[in-house]
Amino acid sequence: MLEGKTKKESVRAFLLTLLFLSFGAFVYSYREILENYNSTVLAFSYRYGFISRGLIGTLYHLLDAALPIDLISYDAALYTTLILTLLIFAVFFWIAYRMLAQCREELLGMMEGTVVFLMLNLVTTFSSKRNLGRLDLYMILVSVLAVCLIVEGKHLWAVAPLSALGVMVHQGYVFMYFNMIAALLCYRFLTEKKKKYLAALIISAATVSALFLWFQFFSHAGGSDIAGSITREAAALSRNGKYHETLIEAEILGRDLTEQEWPMHVENWIELPVFLLFMSPYIAILTGFFGSLLKKCKGALEKLKYHILFWGVLTILPNFILKVDYARWFLAVALYYLVIFAALLLLGDPPVKETALRYGKALRSRCGGMFILVLYPLLFLPFWDVHICELLKNISNPINETWLHLW
Repeated sequence: MLEGKTKKESVRAFLLTLLFLSFGAFVYSYREILENYNSTVLAFSYRYGFISRGLIGTLYHLLDAALPIDLISYDAALYTTLILTLLIFAVFFWIAYRMLAQCREELLGMMEGTVVFLMLNLVTTFSSKRNLGRLDLYMILVSVLAVCLIVEGKHLWAVAPLSALGVMVHQGYVFMYFNMIAALLCYRFLTEKKKKYLAALIISAATVSALFLWFQFFSHAGGSDIAGSITREAAALSRNGKYHETLIEAEILGRDLTEQEWPMHVENWIELPVFLLFMSPYIAILTGFFGSLLKKCKGALEKLKYHILFWGVLTILPNFILKVDYARWFLAVALYYLVIFAALLLLGDPPVKETALRYGKALRSRCGGMFILVLYPLLFLPFWDVHICELLKNISNPINETWLHLW
């Protein structure tokens, strides 16, 4: 918070700065390219049945039917995706404003730092060549909206439908972004003992579980009958007609891609320890923060709710074990902790508030500590997909080419 300014003036000044930073991040990352993975998925639609990852394609086709122009082309897909992405960024900017406006004045500095991390991660990653149009952005949006409802304690009936939309966008939502909803509902139930939070948790968990099972195991029965039509449209939507073959094989035909993805697993294993080494300062801060919270707890039940919040991110472990898009998984981990931390600040959780103020003071007292903490992650942005980022690729590829020869 700026010295000598009211909270309203400080928030306004911060939002202008955030808008400038976000614009700069967009210009830095945007390449005016829609990758074939992200264009191919637009050909998936519920006109072929209740298929996996069909929601966004269905909405795209409804937009195509409503507008007087033909959207089934690469240029139309690129610019429509760009407009939708910018609109979603605007929604996140509005959410950031609401978070800052509702935050207690003494916690405003911590909230501003959290918001900067959130927006820079989102804008750089989802305006970049590899992730423009990536379904993850829609999954993040529905989870953050659901978290807003949970924090306000209102309209909890909408949490289950929002969670269902996340799975309809991509069944991986169950492991990637539903965790922040489930963990926060557990926290509020254990804190306040109100049944409405438990009911929202049970209904949401049952809904996303049923949808996941359907999309993962039972939605491919007619895949061979519709693959040809989807392939033709995917070619029309993709740059130079080059659609993403393995996406259609996996999600429409239900084929196992484990063997094809093996070389990418090897890339993951080379980059993982290097990335964890780079992230060790943040891992140390996070674990230290968690340890401080536990020391302030008065009983096992109070400790339980913080354990749930801290370990809730582990729902993403199956993705790390079975799949290869490590950049997407690490982005999900980062966003989980950022969103949960922001929610706890808004809720005014006493142990979190006390610990956050103490950590913030300690970091500010060290020479450039807070400044470095915010700037250092920019080295790793934007997140990519299989390769975590450009920096990690420039480390892992020479290691492989010089010594390992594994891919």
